[in-house]
Amino acid sequence: SSDRAHIFENSKNESGELITSQKFECCSSECEPHINNPAFQNIPFRVFKDHLGELQEDAVFTGLTGEWENKEIQQWFVQKEIKSLLIVPIIVNQEYWGTVGLEDCHKPRMWSDMDRGVLKTFATSLASAVERKKAGEAILESEARFRYMADTAPVMIWVTDEEDRVTYVNKSWVKFTGITLEDIKESNWSLSVHPEDVKGAVQEYSEQFKQRCPVLLEYRLKSITGKYRWVIDQAIPRFLPNGTFLGYIGSLIDIHDRKLSEEKI
Repeated sequence: SSDRAHIFENSKNESGELITSQKFECCSSECEPHINNPAFQNIPFRVFKDHLGELQEDAVFTGLTGEWENKEIQQWFVQKEIKSLLIVPIIVNQEYWGTVGLEDCHKPRMWSDMDRGVLKTFATSLASAVERKKAGEAILESEARFRYMADTAPVMIWVTDEEDRVTYVNKSWVKFTGITLEDIKESNWSLSVHPEDVKGAVQEYSEQFKQRCPVLLEYRLKSITGKYRWVIDQAIPRFLPNGTFLGYIGSLIDIHDRKLSEEKI
């Protein structure tokens, strides 16, 4: 076992300079913790320029600090009572995200192939976890951006999942119909369609949904005033890059005045 284990994460400071900071530490009772030591935060990459090449190329770095030619770096580690190091890069989406390492503080140590293999496997697991976290954050950001744009759009927008359950309606929909997402979940959107149009609209939509085809419908939709108004409802299926069906996204436009004008001609 080692005296200390650590994880460092890379970033850039306000000047755009690459830096690395300690984010996690586990050490024995015989070692002084470094996690709250400012010396291990925002360390410029240039401090370790002699060793960055190996780490950036996804190679394991190991060394006895007392044997390093760079006396400035050697002294830096000696002051921190670090006698030997084993460091493995954490590569996330082909980028050098940070490092995970082991330290021995009492005696110089030659790290075994098993030590290297175990730490490299752990680094791979960490990279996978970071990738999943980043992917989740990207999805949340994308959804927030979509909701912002949808809620400021002048048309009504709705989204369903692969089981045809409504998962989202924008503010324009609620303003026009007076029906919230919670209301739709408890009942059915078709209840807002004019009785004479329900059969045609619902049947056409259901057929296109089964075939995963675009939909274009015209029907009368009950407004918040209780009166029915003609709308155009246009929707397209949503797919992941691998072809997985996600549901539909649609938009409605109020064409009532135009429809009445056309009927008069």
